[in-house]
Amino acid sequence: DMAHRQHLLNEPGMFNLHLLAARGYVVIIPSMPYDPDTLGAERLLADCLTESVLPACEAVIAAGYADRTRIHVLGHSLGGWATLMLMTKSREFRSGIALAGTSNLLSATDDVRFRYGEVIDSGRAASMADNYHLGGPPWAMLDRYVRNSPLFSVEAISAPVLMLHGDQDYVEIGQSEQMFAALRSIGKPAEFVRYWGEAHVFESPANIRDAWERILAWLEKVDGAD
Repeated sequence: DMAHRQHLLNEPGMFNLHLLAARGYVVIIPSMPYDPDTLGAERLLADCLTESVLPACEAVIAAGYADRTRIHVLGHSLGGWATLMLMTKSREFRSGIALAGTSNLLSATDDVRFRYGEVIDSGRAASMADNYHLGGPPWAMLDRYVRNSPLFSVEAISAPVLMLHGDQDYVEIGQSEQMFAALRSIGKPAEFVRYWGEAHVFESPANIRDAWERILAWLEKVDGAD
């Protein structure tokens, strides 16, 4: 229900991609089909990402719309996870920007603060099955959880990473905190911004404005770092 809002000129929410186009950035939203029947112990959802995203980037470059040295990847929620995962699998990106992303599936939905009055772990099984095609708990398929978690491939990330996360998000803010701490511990360039009181999709006009100002400033800084 949010995809169509990305194309509205006067969309006041968090997902108005015209803000990037207005600054001269070419925005592409690649189609990312995959066959769930092919996924299993050997082939994971994480393995499908480069198969669709990198050809889309190549097409844009070949058409003359983009500079190969100025390709950034940005995503929200499952797209935030995909952003971090792509950063571990490819060096094609100038930077990555992950909003409300998951980095460690082993600890996903393990927030014990009971902020929503739910029973702990009530959403893990559905989330892992529906979003990542992991049809069991981590102790039954540890390797698949690890390989689908960008945190455990953090050393493969070569480009800078910006992460934004609301502290009231049902995707626990600890997901971004863990990734930021890991990147910083091995000397990788990273920035992390907490938005107090925000849930999965930012709603405060002030926070939406701040987030976009930070994203645009980040792009300008990284692109100007030659």
